[in-house]
Amino acid sequence: LVGLYMAIVMDLLIYFGKQHYGSTAVGSSIGLSAFALMLIVSAYECRSVSGSVLTVHTFDNAKMNSTAAAELLLAVMITEMDLFNRLLKTTPLTSPQFGLSVASAVLLLILWEIGKLIARRR
Repeated sequence: LVGLYMAIVMDLLIYFGKQHYGSTAVGSSIGLSAFALMLIVSAYECRSVSGSVLTVHTFDNAKMNSTAAAELLLAVMITEMDLFNRLLKTTPLTSPQFGLSVASAVLLLILWEIGKLIARRR
């Protein structure tokens, strides 16, 4: 279900970018950033089938934390650095555009936590 959510969200973000900003490149850049951020959420959520990530124990793995930090940095760099813009055919994003990427990752976190809450109650 997570993969389906991610695919639908990325398609919607690309469509939104094309319709609202008149550019498929903007939509693709928002979608790519969202994908990178959703991978970070997924990495932490997959550590436990029913345990919440909203605890201090979530961040007890230094290697995982440094990997997530590097991925977060790359999620920003893929749209903000000229090298990545040329290599990946991305475009710089405004704060509201990047906010859409963040919002899709936060929504994934919320939905996943609701699913885990339901699993714990069974």
